[in-house]
Amino acid sequence: MPLFKGVAGKAKAAKAIDYITDERKAAFVSSQALDDNSGYAAQFSQTARLFGKGETYAERKYYHFKLSPNPSDCASPEQVHKLTEEMAAKCFPAHECVIATHTDRQHIHAHIIVNAVSFEDGRKLRIPTSEYTRMKDLANEVGLQYGFSPIDFRKPSKDKIKSTEKQMLLRGGIGWKDELKDVISATMKSSSSFELFAQHLQNYGVTIERNTSKTISFKHPEKQKPIRGNSLGEDFTKEAIVRGIDEYANRAIAHAEKPTAAARTATTEGAVASVGRAITGGVGKHDAQTDLDRIHGAIRDIKDTAERFSPTNGAALSERQVADGENAKQHFVIQQSVDRQYRKRNRGFER
Repeated sequence: MPLFKGVAGKAKAAKAIDYITDERKAAFVSSQALDDNSGYAAQFSQTARLFGKGETYAERKYYHFKLSPNPSDCASPEQVHKLTEEMAAKCFPAHECVIATHTDRQHIHAHIIVNAVSFEDGRKLRIPTSEYTRMKDLANEVGLQYGFSPIDFRKPSKDKIKSTEKQMLLRGGIGWKDELKDVISATMKSSSSFELFAQHLQNYGVTIERNTSKTISFKHPEKQKPIRGNSLGEDFTKEAIVRGIDEYANRAIAHAEKPTAAARTATTEGAVASVGRAITGGVGKHDAQTDLDRIHGAIRDIKDTAERFSPTNGAALSERQVADGENAKQHFVIQQSVDRQYRKRNRGFER
């Protein structure tokens, strides 16, 4: 289980810390030499200021490391998190660290954000190639104690990071490919048709540039050229995406057929009301993709229910139900627009 990815961030650490501690991704979050009741990023900055460091953009503010066991090891989140804490203690004993283990993808993995300034003497963390190699070897050694199989990282990697992506990571980003994977995964698992899948992607600015029977290409909103799904991984090929959409559609159909017509009507009314409450809870404090899909799903379920079970083929559908759903949808679109502008401004500030 090597420490297979490490990048240096010159922007403030807040963005990277927010990403790894996101409740939708992280099953476990802990820290080293930090107060868990205070903001981690603020403590990073306080330590740097104490020694007169981190005052210019050109300085490295933090390092971001990622660990991931071989899927065949069937590691538990608890094991991965404990191992990552041990690695942080061995590799960065004089530095503040934030540790988080993610379970939002099929492979469990963990992150370490390390303050580049030592809290002991204020020295900046320097990691030459030889030291980075030593840490990878150490990860294999510690991993063996947990029963994880070692990985020969000295062999040429099949998933090399291109120079453009590396430069983005060095500016403190999480990698545009990771962002693209997250959006595609969430959208695929919540779309009952390929058309809805494409529409939902557009809500994030992601477009499908090529779509054939065997291949599919996606374009990140901040990139000029599209990337093929199979370049992102086996879970993003055309075949895998179609299979994921079909699985979601089959589950939705099975779920819709279980309740009685009366129960379905009550459920869809409650769904619309629930979505309305979630939307008014505050911009940026909810999962945008989930809310949007719940709105679409609620409206679609109401219409499908009427067409399937009503003798008038949908004429019995309550106008108030449809109006409530459409109003909730319009409200969400406005909220989402504001949220996007907020994130856009923040990205510009970080850069």
